[in-house]
Amino acid sequence: MLDVILHPIKTAEDIYDNTKRSVKIFGTVADGITKAFDATDPIQWSNVGDYIYDSFAYQHASKNFVADNPEIAAIMSDPNAAPEAKQYAQQMHLNYLSDQLGIERSDLLIYNSDFINQGPAAESGGMFVKETGNIYLNTGEIAEDDTFANTLGHEVSHSIDQSNSRNYGEDYADLMGGNLNDSLNMEFDLANLQEITNTVRTSEQWREQNKNNPLIINNTYSAGLFEYDEVEQDVAFVIGGPYGSHRYGHVALRVYDDDGNQYDKTYDFGRYQGVRGDFGEIGDGILKVWNDFNKYIESEKSIGRITNTYIFKTNKEHDLKIIGQYNDMIKELGIEKAAGDYMKQYKLNADYHWGKNNCTTISKTNFELGTDINLGEDITGRGLNWIEKQAAKIKGYPEKTFMPQDIENILNKRKNIIKNVPEKRKNIVKEGTGK
Repeated sequence: MLDVILHPIKTAEDIYDNTKRSVKIFGTVADGITKAFDATDPIQWSNVGDYIYDSFAYQHASKNFVADNPEIAAIMSDPNAAPEAKQYAQQMHLNYLSDQLGIERSDLLIYNSDFINQGPAAESGGMFVKETGNIYLNTGEIAEDDTFANTLGHEVSHSIDQSNSRNYGEDYADLMGGNLNDSLNMEFDLANLQEITNTVRTSEQWREQNKNNPLIINNTYSAGLFEYDEVEQDVAFVIGGPYGSHRYGHVALRVYDDDGNQYDKTYDFGRYQGVRGDFGEIGDGILKVWNDFNKYIESEKSIGRITNTYIFKTNKEHDLKIIGQYNDMIKELGIEKAAGDYMKQYKLNADYHWGKNNCTTISKTNFELGTDINLGEDITGRGLNWIEKQAAKIKGYPEKTFMPQDIENILNKRKNIIKNVPEKRKNIVKEGTGK
């Protein structure tokens, strides 16, 4: 508390700023004591100290955050800020809060309740998920006076409860939400930034412009709200592990709507024939297009392969763009082989290449081009043994992700996707490469 009151004084403006901070601190102390006299209030004598400490921490963290990051702070009150920028700014502020309170940092994710037709997440300004420790802030249409700062203060209070094994409840969290909103607005005012309260959570125009933003869509479904699904499009990386004596993994890309009424395509590219080269590193580029996902999974299970899926919630525009890219690859090509009406096989013009044109590179490239999501690169070469890595360096080591295990490592690190890993693979080895 003294750090706020005894802030270094250099100018008359500093005296004014510190006076406002001091009034706020003493007002908080008085408010806590006053509320403790009223048995109907959420503050009891037993937790007056916690209320004062938490309130001070909120103000202290807000002061330091705005002072250290004025440009990032300004994003919080910018009505036109992009979702990625808005989430980043809120995450930075949350980090300051967590460090000041001495609690573990949480991941902050913004979601949109407009995609959810029922349940508490459709009606609330945010959520604290005990199981993960994540905090979710709603960008959807809710009460205009419920700002991001108000909701963040509320959810952080729940995080404090969990960290300190206490349960002060919703009413206390409401008070803390208002406290953070007031503290942050005061610091914004002192820094000549637009107050948070002058901008509603998000405008109707902002929601319309960003309704298909992959970050918001993926966050919405990562919250465990899948049963409220109104967005019916998905893209899944289907990654099979090594099996038997076969040390190599495999990646396919599935593009589908949840009901399967419009489209359900699984694109399975591999070195299925015409293997050649000194080490069998080249082959015919074979693309199998599966119209029945269950049939594809059955084919994988038949060889003993355990398959994991990593699902991104997308929109129809993204899905059709991915499908269009694959259609361009088989355009004017005849069907080389078929299995009933559920799988068609094509020989592409471009050969399979172990590091530049394989199941991983094609799946990742088409996904990124179709969704505008950059997954990043990982060229560790998981699955290659020492000899294979040396040979790869001689032939020209790839600059892009090329191993199934490497892209699975990328996906496992992402928090904003649905991971369906039905059973732990017992046959994963460190050597191997793609089909």
